[in-house]
Amino acid sequence: TCYGYQPPLFGHQVPEMEVPAAQTLVHRCRLAWIRACAAITRTNAEYSHRHRRRHRPGPIFQP
Repeated sequence: TCYGYQPPLFGHQVPEMEVPAAQTLVHRCRLAWIRACAAITRTNAEYSHRHRRRHRPGPIFQP
């Protein structure tokens, strides 16, 4: 949420702008968001892989 408003979920919900500079800014922001999400996901996967490689699960104890 941004300032209490939910962002639009679908492309058809985003109003078209008639200002080219605004369209360019929105496009650049979307690309930055996509790249940031991809980088976070990739880094999270790397950290998880390294953690799992060093920390093996312990033995399963049965009563």
